Amino acid sequence: MLRKDHFLLPLAVFLLVNIVLFLFTGVHTGLEADKYVTEGNYLYDHGTFTAPKYIFYLPVILLVWTCRFLSLPVAWAALVQVALSGLALFCFYRLAECIRDKRTAVLSATLLALFIPLQLWNLFLYTDSIFISLTIIYTWLIYSQGKKGMRGTLIILAFLFLLVFSRPHGLLIIPPTLVYLIFRKQTKQQRAISALLCVALLGGMYFFLNAAFSGGGDMDAMKPFIEEHIICFVPMKPEGAVLDIIHTSSPVNDLLYYVIHNPLHFARLTILKLLSFFNLTRSYYSMPHNIALAAFIIPVYFFFVAGLRLFLSSGRDLVIYVISLLILYPFGATFQCDDWHSRFTMVVFPYFILIATMGILNFFSKTKNQAV
Repeated sequence: MLRKDHFLLPLAVFLLVNIVLFLFTGVHTGLEADKYVTEGNYLYDHGTFTAPKYIFYLPVILLVWTCRFLSLPVAWAALVQVALSGLALFCFYRLAECIRDKRTAVLSATLLALFIPLQLWNLFLYTDSIFISLTIIYTWLIYSQGKKGMRGTLIILAFLFLLVFSRPHGLLIIPPTLVYLIFRKQTKQQRAISALLCVALLGGMYFFLNAAFSGGGDMDAMKPFIEEHIICFVPMKPEGAVLDIIHTSSPVNDLLYYVIHNPLHFARLTILKLLSFFNLTRSYYSMPHNIALAAFIIPVYFFFVAGLRLFLSSGRDLVIYVISLLILYPFGATFQCDDWHSRFTMVVFPYFILIATMGILNFFSKTKNQAV
C-alpha cells in the first residue's frame, strides 16, 4: 500500500546517487566547464561577456558570478544544480502521479534517480544539468498551467524564454511548443491568439538561431555537415564533402539551402545522427560500461512501445507536447551533431522512462491477473 509520502523513496535514491557520485568524481570545473567559469569571472570583473553567444548559456554563468560575489568556491554552484535537479524530479513524480497513478510515479521517479548518465551531469559545471532540469519542470508547467487560459499560457512562454537562454538547444523546445499551442484543446478565440503567439515564436526562433550560429567558434552552422560530424568535433571528412552550399549573412538560410540542394546527403547524416542519439553506448566506452547502458536502455525502449498506448490516453494536451518533443527535439538536434557522452539525449530520456514504466506495470498487472 503506497502512502502519500512515498516521494521519499525516489528522493532518498536521488540523494544517495548524487552523494556517491560526488564522493567518486567530485565537481568537474575543467574541460568545457572552464569556459563558463572563465566567462562568469569575466562578467563579474567587466560586467559584460567576451562574446555575444554566451547569452545562450546564462544560468550557469550567473551561478559562477554568484559564487564570486559571495566569495564561495565555484564548486558550490553544483549544489544549486543538484537542488534544481531534485525539484525537477519532484515535478516528474507529480506528472506521473497525475496522469497515471502513484505506483507509476514512484517507480518512474526512482528509475530516473538511478539513471547515472543523467544524474552525473549535476556535478559538471556545464549547461546540461540546469537545462535538463528546466525542461522537465517545463513539461510539468505545460500540464499544470496549460488549462489556466491566457495566464497559464503566459507562464509557459515566460519559462520557455528562460529555456532559450539556458543553452542553444533551448531553441529546439520551441517547435514542440508550437505544435502544443496550435493543437491543444481551446476555443476559437484562444486558437486565434495562439496562432499569433506561434508567429511571434517562429520569428523569435529565426532571429535567435541566426544570432547563435553567428557566434563563431563551435557555433558554426555548416561545419557539421561539410565535415560530416556525427559525434561533435569528430569529422568523418576533415577535408570537406563536395556539396552545393552557400555562405550568407544568415546561417539559417544557409542551412535551408543545404537541405534543399543536398537532400540525400542530409538524409544520410540525419539517420546516422538519430541512431547515435538514441544509442547511448559508444565504441570508446569499456565493455562493462556499454553492457550496463544496454541493460538499462533496451528494457526502457522495449516497454516504451508497450506503454505508449496507455500514455496516448493520458490527456490530449500533454500527449501532443510530449510526443512532439520526442520527435522534433531529436530531429532538431541532428542539425548540428550528437554529443560524445549522449548528454543531448538526456532531455527526452525521462519521458521514455515514464512511458516505459506504464508498460512495465501494465505488463505485470496482466501477468498477475492471468496467473490468478
